[in-house]
Amino acid sequence: MPKIKLSFLHIILTIVITITAVFLLSGCEGDKLADIPVLTGNEVQEDACAPEGGGGMAQGAAAEAGNDFIKAYTSAGYEGRTDGVGAFLVCGTNGRLDRIYEDNKVENIPNPASGRDLTQVFAGPDATLVSGMSGIILYSYDGKEFHAGGGVGGADVSGVTFFKGRYFASTLGGAVLESADGKEWKISAELADAAIISIAASREHIMAITTATDIFISEDGNTWNCENFNVTYDGYYEKYVFTKIIGIDYALYILGYCEDNPGNPIIMFSDSGGEVWMFRTLAMINELPAEDFYPLEVYSLVVFDEELVAICNNGKVLVMPSCFKCNEFTEPADMDFRDLAAGDGILLFVGDGYEYALLNAFDLQRIDNID
Repeated sequence: MPKIKLSFLHIILTIVITITAVFLLSGCEGDKLADIPVLTGNEVQEDACAPEGGGGMAQGAAAEAGNDFIKAYTSAGYEGRTDGVGAFLVCGTNGRLDRIYEDNKVENIPNPASGRDLTQVFAGPDATLVSGMSGIILYSYDGKEFHAGGGVGGADVSGVTFFKGRYFASTLGGAVLESADGKEWKISAELADAAIISIAASREHIMAITTATDIFISEDGNTWNCENFNVTYDGYYEKYVFTKIIGIDYALYILGYCEDNPGNPIIMFSDSGGEVWMFRTLAMINELPAEDFYPLEVYSLVVFDEELVAICNNGKVLVMPSCFKCNEFTEPADMDFRDLAAGDGILLFVGDGYEYALLNAFDLQRIDNID
Protein backbone atom coordinates (compact mmCIF):
# COMPACT_ATOMS: atom_id res chain seq x y z
CA MET A 1 0.00 0.00 0.00
CA PRO A 2 1.57 3.34 -1.01
CA LYS A 3 2.58 5.78 1.68
CA ILE A 4 1.57 9.43 1.70
CA LYS A 5 4.28 11.51 0.06
CA LEU A 6 5.07 14.85 1.66
CA SER A 7 6.91 17.67 -0.05
CA PHE A 8 9.79 19.45 1.68
CA LEU A 9 7.63 22.59 1.93
CA HIS A 10 4.80 20.59 3.50
CA ILE A 11 7.17 19.11 6.10
CA ILE A 12 8.57 22.54 6.99
CA LEU A 13 5.06 24.02 7.20
CA THR A 14 3.98 21.11 9.40
CA ILE A 15 6.89 21.63 11.77
CA VAL A 16 6.30 25.39 11.99
CA ILE A 17 2.57 24.99 12.66
CA THR A 18 3.23 22.23 15.17
CA ILE A 19 5.79 24.27 17.08
CA THR A 20 3.49 27.29 17.22
CA ALA A 21 0.63 25.10 18.42
CA VAL A 22 2.53 23.37 21.20
CA PHE A 23 1.26 24.37 24.61
CA LEU A 24 4.12 25.47 26.83
CA LEU A 25 2.72 25.37 30.32
CA SER A 26 3.77 26.75 33.67
CA GLY A 27 2.33 26.31 37.15
CA CYS A 28 -0.39 28.45 38.65
CA GLU A 29 -2.53 28.65 41.73
CA GLY A 30 -5.70 26.56 41.52
CA ASP A 31 -8.15 24.64 43.61
CA LYS A 32 -7.02 21.11 44.41
CA LEU A 33 -9.25 18.30 43.22
CA ALA A 34 -11.01 16.25 45.83
CA ASP A 35 -10.38 12.51 46.01
CA ILE A 36 -12.87 10.52 43.98
CA PRO A 37 -14.75 7.79 45.88
CA VAL A 38 -14.29 4.37 44.30
CA LEU A 39 -17.11 1.83 44.13
CA THR A 40 -17.16 -1.77 42.99
CA GLY A 41 -19.58 -2.93 40.32
CA ASN A 42 -18.77 -6.32 41.06
CA GLU A 43 6.65 -5.47 21.73
CA VAL A 44 6.25 -2.91 19.16
CA GLN A 45 5.04 -4.30 15.81
CA GLU A 46 6.80 -4.16 12.49
CA ASP A 47 5.70 -1.52 9.98
CA ALA A 48 2.23 -2.56 8.78
CA CYS A 49 2.53 -0.32 5.72
CA ALA A 50 5.44 -2.46 4.52
CA PRO A 51 4.75 -5.63 2.53
CA GLU A 52 6.12 -7.84 5.32
CA GLY A 53 4.42 -6.11 8.27
CA GLY A 54 4.76 -8.07 11.52
CA GLY A 55 2.12 -9.06 14.02
CA GLY A 56 1.77 -8.30 17.68
CA MET A 57 -0.77 -7.52 20.37
CA ALA A 58 -1.96 -4.03 21.21
CA GLN A 59 -0.46 -2.34 24.25
CA GLY A 60 -3.73 -0.74 25.41
CA ALA A 61 -6.05 -2.28 27.96
CA ALA A 62 -8.68 -3.04 25.34
CA ALA A 63 -6.60 -5.50 23.34
CA GLU A 64 -4.77 -6.84 26.36
CA ALA A 65 -7.97 -7.56 28.25
CA GLY A 66 -7.44 -11.02 29.72
CA ASN A 67 -3.65 -10.96 29.59
CA ASP A 68 -2.35 -8.55 32.23
CA PHE A 69 -5.45 -8.69 34.43
CA ILE A 70 -8.44 -10.97 34.78
CA LYS A 71 -11.21 -8.79 36.19
CA ALA A 72 -11.46 -5.32 34.73
CA TYR A 73 -13.69 -2.86 32.98
CA THR A 74 -12.03 -1.90 29.68
CA SER A 75 -14.35 0.68 28.09
CA ALA A 76 -17.14 3.10 28.98
CA GLY A 77 -19.59 5.18 26.98
CA TYR A 78 -22.38 7.58 27.85
CA GLU A 79 -25.84 6.48 26.71
CA GLY A 80 -28.04 9.38 27.84
CA ARG A 81 -30.73 10.00 30.45
CA THR A 82 -33.58 7.69 31.39
CA ASP A 83 -36.25 9.03 33.73
CA GLY A 84 -33.94 11.92 34.49
CA VAL A 85 -30.97 9.72 35.47
CA GLY A 86 -27.79 9.57 33.40
CA ALA A 87 -26.60 6.11 32.31
CA PHE A 88 -23.25 4.74 31.14
CA LEU A 89 -22.65 1.43 29.38
CA VAL A 90 -19.40 -0.31 30.39
CA CYS A 91 -17.78 -3.52 29.23
CA GLY A 92 -14.91 -5.62 30.48
CA THR A 93 -13.12 -8.94 30.61
CA ASN A 94 -14.92 -12.27 30.75
CA GLY A 95 -17.94 -10.92 28.89
CA ARG A 96 -18.79 -8.36 31.56
CA LEU A 97 -21.39 -5.83 30.42
CA ASP A 98 -22.96 -3.41 32.90
CA ARG A 99 -24.99 -0.24 32.94
CA ILE A 100 -23.91 2.23 35.62
CA TYR A 101 -26.29 5.04 36.58
CA GLU A 102 -25.25 8.36 38.03
CA ASP A 103 -27.07 7.46 41.26
CA ASN A 104 -24.61 4.50 41.64
CA LYS A 105 -27.08 1.83 40.62
CA VAL A 106 -25.34 -0.96 38.67
CA GLU A 107 -27.27 -3.21 36.31
CA ASN A 108 -25.64 -6.33 34.86
CA ILE A 109 -26.69 -7.02 31.27
CA PRO A 110 -26.88 -10.62 30.04
CA ASN A 111 -25.24 -11.08 26.64
CA PRO A 112 -23.99 -13.86 24.34
CA ALA A 113 -20.26 -13.06 24.70
CA SER A 114 -19.86 -16.30 26.68
CA GLY A 115 -16.97 -15.13 28.81
CA ARG A 116 -14.97 -13.62 25.97
CA ASP A 117 -13.20 -10.35 26.71
CA LEU A 118 -15.02 -7.22 25.55
CA THR A 119 -12.97 -4.29 24.27
CA GLN A 120 -15.12 -1.23 23.49
CA VAL A 121 -18.64 0.11 23.86
CA PHE A 122 -20.03 2.53 21.29
CA ALA A 123 -23.40 4.28 21.27
CA GLY A 124 -24.28 4.94 17.63
CA PRO A 125 -27.18 6.90 16.15
CA ASP A 126 -29.47 3.87 15.91
CA ALA A 127 -27.61 0.99 17.57
CA THR A 128 -25.38 0.37 20.57
CA LEU A 129 -22.35 -1.81 19.83
CA VAL A 130 -19.84 -3.70 21.95
CA SER A 131 -16.72 -5.22 20.38
CA GLY A 132 -14.75 -8.15 21.72
CA MET A 133 -12.34 -11.02 21.22
CA SER A 134 -12.95 -14.19 19.18
CA GLY A 135 -15.54 -12.88 16.77
CA ILE A 136 -17.72 -10.77 19.04
CA ILE A 137 -19.61 -7.65 18.05
CA LEU A 138 -22.73 -7.25 20.14
CA TYR A 139 -25.55 -4.99 18.99
CA SER A 140 -28.71 -3.65 20.56
CA TYR A 141 -31.46 -1.46 19.15
CA ASP A 142 -33.18 -0.80 22.46
CA GLY A 143 -30.22 -0.80 24.88
CA LYS A 144 -31.74 -3.71 26.78
CA GLU A 145 -31.22 -6.88 24.77
CA PHE A 146 -27.86 -7.51 23.14
CA HIS A 147 -27.33 -9.99 20.30
CA ALA A 148 -24.25 -11.28 18.49
CA GLY A 149 -23.63 -9.72 15.09
CA GLY A 150 -23.13 -11.93 12.05
CA GLY A 151 -20.29 -12.09 9.54
CA VAL A 152 -17.55 -11.30 12.07
CA GLY A 153 -15.99 -14.75 11.86
CA GLY A 154 -13.37 -15.42 14.51
CA ALA A 155 -11.78 -11.97 14.37
CA ASP A 156 -10.51 -10.29 17.53
CA VAL A 157 -12.27 -6.92 17.31
CA SER A 158 -10.36 -4.10 18.97
CA GLY A 159 -12.81 -1.24 18.44
CA VAL A 160 -15.92 0.12 16.73
CA THR A 161 -17.06 3.50 15.42
CA PHE A 162 -19.60 5.19 13.14
CA PHE A 163 -18.76 7.25 10.07
CA LYS A 164 -20.91 8.72 7.30
CA GLY A 165 -23.85 6.39 7.70
CA ARG A 166 -21.98 3.13 8.38
CA TYR A 167 -20.47 1.30 11.34
CA PHE A 168 -16.81 0.26 11.19
CA ALA A 169 -14.76 -2.12 13.33
CA SER A 170 -11.00 -2.73 13.57
CA THR A 171 -9.46 -6.16 14.08
CA LEU A 172 -6.19 -7.47 15.42
CA GLY A 173 -5.86 -9.36 12.15
CA GLY A 174 -5.37 -6.09 10.25
CA ALA A 175 -8.82 -5.83 8.66
CA VAL A 176 -11.58 -3.25 8.93
CA LEU A 177 -15.16 -4.52 8.98
CA GLU A 178 -18.25 -2.53 8.05
CA SER A 179 -21.99 -2.76 8.65
CA ALA A 180 -25.02 -0.74 7.65
CA ASP A 181 -27.00 -1.63 10.76
CA GLY A 182 -24.54 -3.06 13.33
CA LYS A 183 -26.13 -6.50 12.90
CA GLU A 184 -24.53 -7.97 9.77
CA TRP A 185 -20.84 -7.37 9.09
CA LYS A 186 -18.45 -7.85 6.20
CA ILE A 187 -14.79 -7.14 5.49
CA SER A 188 -14.45 -3.59 4.19
CA ALA A 189 -10.66 -3.49 3.74
CA GLU A 190 -7.59 -5.60 4.48
CA LEU A 191 -5.28 -2.81 5.60
CA ALA A 192 -2.37 -4.52 7.34
CA ASP A 193 -0.63 -7.73 8.30
CA ALA A 194 -0.19 -6.25 11.77
CA ALA A 195 -2.83 -5.70 14.43
CA ILE A 196 -5.05 -2.64 14.08
CA ILE A 197 -5.41 -1.70 17.73
CA SER A 198 -7.87 1.17 17.55
CA ILE A 199 -10.29 2.93 15.19
CA ALA A 200 -12.13 6.25 15.51
CA ALA A 201 -13.88 8.89 13.43
CA SER A 202 -14.24 12.64 13.44
CA ARG A 203 -16.89 14.47 11.47
CA GLU A 204 -14.77 14.39 8.31
CA HIS A 205 -12.30 11.50 8.59
CA ILE A 206 -11.98 7.96 9.88
CA MET A 207 -8.63 6.62 11.07
CA ALA A 208 -7.21 3.34 12.33
CA ILE A 209 -3.78 2.79 13.88
CA THR A 210 -1.18 0.17 14.76
CA THR A 211 1.29 0.37 17.62
CA ALA A 212 4.07 0.85 15.03
CA THR A 213 2.57 4.31 14.17
CA ASP A 214 0.83 3.29 10.96
CA ILE A 215 -2.13 5.62 10.43
CA PHE A 216 -4.81 4.49 7.96
CA ILE A 217 -6.91 7.45 6.82
CA SER A 218 -10.11 7.67 4.80
CA GLU A 219 -12.49 10.47 3.86
CA ASP A 220 -15.31 8.16 2.75
CA GLY A 221 -14.70 4.77 4.42
CA ASN A 222 -13.94 3.20 1.02
CA THR A 223 -10.51 4.43 -0.05
CA TRP A 224 -7.75 4.30 2.57
CA ASN A 225 -4.31 5.92 2.55
CA CYS A 226 -1.49 4.81 4.83
CA GLU A 227 1.11 6.95 6.53
CA ASN A 228 3.70 5.75 9.02
CA PHE A 229 4.32 8.61 11.42
CA ASN A 230 7.78 7.46 12.50
CA VAL A 231 8.89 7.18 8.87
CA THR A 232 7.30 10.41 7.65
CA TYR A 233 8.73 12.50 10.49
CA ASP A 234 12.03 10.65 10.92
CA GLY A 235 14.59 13.13 12.25
CA TYR A 236 11.97 15.61 13.41
CA TYR A 237 10.51 13.70 16.35
CA GLU A 238 11.45 10.78 18.54
CA LYS A 239 10.18 7.35 17.59
CA TYR A 240 6.73 6.73 19.07
CA VAL A 241 4.49 3.80 19.92
CA PHE A 242 0.73 4.35 19.53
CA THR A 243 -1.84 2.94 21.96
CA LYS A 244 -5.22 4.49 21.14
CA ILE A 245 -7.07 6.86 18.80
CA ILE A 246 -10.10 8.90 19.87
CA GLY A 247 -12.47 10.98 17.74
CA ILE A 248 -13.88 14.17 19.24
CA ASP A 249 -15.93 16.43 16.95
CA TYR A 250 -13.61 17.52 14.10
CA ALA A 251 -10.40 16.29 15.76
CA LEU A 252 -8.71 12.92 16.13
CA TYR A 253 -6.43 12.35 19.12
CA ILE A 254 -3.69 9.72 19.20
CA LEU A 255 -2.22 8.56 22.51
CA GLY A 256 1.08 6.77 22.95
CA TYR A 257 4.58 7.02 24.31
CA CYS A 258 8.21 7.44 23.26
CA GLU A 259 9.73 4.20 22.03
CA ASP A 260 13.02 4.72 23.88
CA ASN A 261 11.34 6.26 26.95
CA PRO A 262 8.06 4.38 27.55
CA GLY A 263 7.32 6.51 30.62
CA ASN A 264 7.12 9.66 28.48
CA PRO A 265 3.56 9.98 27.12
CA ILE A 266 2.46 11.67 23.91
CA ILE A 267 -0.89 13.28 23.13
CA MET A 268 -1.12 14.35 19.49
CA PHE A 269 -4.11 15.54 17.51
CA SER A 270 -5.20 16.63 14.06
CA ASP A 271 -8.30 18.36 12.70
CA SER A 272 -7.03 18.17 9.11
CA GLY A 273 -7.17 14.45 8.48
CA GLY A 274 -3.54 13.97 9.46
CA GLU A 275 -2.07 16.63 7.15
CA VAL A 276 -0.85 18.45 10.24
CA TRP A 277 -0.32 16.90 13.68
CA MET A 278 -0.05 19.01 16.81
CA PHE A 279 1.03 18.03 20.29
CA ARG A 280 -0.22 18.70 23.78
CA THR A 281 3.09 19.09 25.57
CA LEU A 282 3.23 18.54 29.32
CA ALA A 283 5.66 20.95 30.97
CA MET A 284 4.25 21.47 34.47
CA ILE A 285 1.83 19.40 36.55
CA ASN A 286 0.72 20.50 40.02
CA GLU A 287 3.27 23.35 39.69
CA LEU A 288 6.11 20.85 39.32
CA PRO A 289 8.04 19.66 36.26
CA ALA A 290 6.04 16.96 34.49
CA GLU A 291 9.06 14.66 34.64
CA ASP A 292 8.57 14.43 38.41
CA PHE A 293 5.50 12.29 37.68
CA TYR A 294 7.13 9.96 35.15
CA PRO A 295 6.72 7.16 34.27
CA LEU A 296 3.30 8.31 33.11
CA GLU A 297 0.82 6.44 30.91
CA VAL A 298 -2.22 8.14 29.41
CA TYR A 299 -4.91 5.53 28.80
CA SER A 300 -7.77 7.65 27.47
CA LEU A 301 -9.21 11.17 27.42
CA VAL A 302 -12.35 13.20 26.86
CA VAL A 303 -13.00 16.88 26.27
CA PHE A 304 -15.30 18.66 28.70
CA ASP A 305 -16.00 22.39 28.52
CA GLU A 306 -12.76 23.05 26.61
CA GLU A 307 -10.69 21.04 29.08
CA LEU A 308 -8.92 17.79 28.29
CA VAL A 309 -9.49 15.24 31.04
CA ALA A 310 -7.29 12.15 30.84
CA ILE A 311 -7.13 8.96 32.85
CA CYS A 312 -3.60 7.79 33.62
CA ASN A 313 -1.79 4.97 35.38
CA ASN A 314 -2.15 4.51 39.14
CA GLY A 315 -5.65 5.99 39.10
CA LYS A 316 -4.51 9.52 38.32
CA VAL A 317 -6.85 11.97 36.59
CA LEU A 318 -5.00 14.62 34.59
CA VAL A 319 -6.88 17.86 33.90
CA MET A 320 -5.47 20.08 31.13
CA PRO A 321 -7.50 23.31 31.09
CA SER A 322 -7.71 26.00 28.47
CA CYS A 323 -5.57 28.41 30.51
CA PHE A 324 -2.60 26.24 29.43
CA LYS A 325 -0.93 26.80 32.82
CA CYS A 326 -2.90 24.71 35.27
CA ASN A 327 -2.28 21.03 34.53
CA GLU A 328 -3.29 19.18 37.64
CA PHE A 329 -3.37 15.62 38.92
CA THR A 330 -5.66 14.07 41.42
CA GLU A 331 -5.36 10.49 42.62
CA PRO A 332 -8.83 8.97 42.85
CA ALA A 333 -7.70 5.52 43.96
CA ASP A 334 -4.74 3.30 44.64
CA MET A 335 -5.50 1.26 41.55
CA ASP A 336 -5.69 1.61 37.78
CA PHE A 337 -8.66 2.96 35.91
CA ARG A 338 -8.59 2.05 32.22
CA ASP A 339 -11.14 4.32 30.57
CA LEU A 340 -13.46 7.25 31.19
CA ALA A 341 -16.63 8.71 29.70
CA ALA A 342 -18.47 12.00 30.08
CA GLY A 343 -22.09 13.05 29.66
CA ASP A 344 -24.46 15.67 31.05
CA GLY A 345 -21.90 16.99 33.52
CA ILE A 346 -20.91 13.59 34.91
CA LEU A 347 -17.59 11.77 34.52
CA LEU A 348 -17.28 8.01 34.94
CA PHE A 349 -13.94 6.24 35.48
CA VAL A 350 -13.74 2.45 35.12
CA GLY A 351 -10.94 -0.05 35.62
CA ASP A 352 -9.44 -3.00 37.41
CA GLY A 353 -11.54 -5.19 39.66
CA TYR A 354 -14.71 -3.94 37.93
CA GLU A 355 -14.36 -0.78 39.99
CA TYR A 356 -15.66 2.61 38.98
CA ALA A 357 -15.94 6.18 40.20
CA LEU A 358 -18.41 8.96 39.38
CA LEU A 359 -17.50 12.63 39.53
CA ASN A 360 -19.35 15.84 38.83
CA ALA A 361 -17.40 17.10 35.84
CA PHE A 362 -17.98 20.75 36.73
CA ASP A 363 -15.64 20.21 39.69
CA LEU A 364 -12.84 19.92 37.13
CA GLN A 365 -13.25 23.43 35.74
CA ARG A 366 -10.32 25.80 36.11
CA ILE A 367 -9.95 29.59 36.20
CA ASP A 368 -8.83 30.68 32.75
CA ASN A 369 -7.73 34.23 33.59
CA ILE A 370 -4.47 34.17 35.53
CA ASP A 371 -3.21 37.36 37.13
